[in-house]
Amino acid sequence: MQKADNEWRNQALIDLKHFGVESEEELKNMPADIYWNKVLSMKDYHGNFIYENLEVVISVLLAVPSSNTEVERLFSILKNVKTDKRNRLSNETLNGLFHTKFGMQANNCSILEPNSAMISAAKYYKSNDSASKSSV
Repeated sequence: MQKADNEWRNQALIDLKHFGVESEEELKNMPADIYWNKVLSMKDYHGNFIYENLEVVISVLLAVPSSNTEVERLFSILKNVKTDKRNRLSNETLNGLFHTKFGMQANNCSILEPNSAMISAAKYYKSNDSASKSSV
């Protein structure tokens, strides 16, 4: 841990020229992933990465989401899809429903030309559904 701390302190002293900027302000406006990519790719005279311990810490920090709004949104959608009456939906079915919903929102599904297998499956399910209703 001390090595990572030392590397953290050393990276703060890197010359601005290494980042291709002229001022501290430009450095502050640099996206974090670009900054850390430049820092973590630095090597010493022997070809060894200088900040290998710091890389582990930064990788973990950058992997943590800054908020959970996306997850909350997905749970909200899931709650609307998987109701008390539809509580036995399989993961495959839920996955398909999510893909359909997000595809429609992205306007990627405006034209659908069903193939013969899709038409056959629809006819099969429709005939089975009507047969089960008539037997009840």
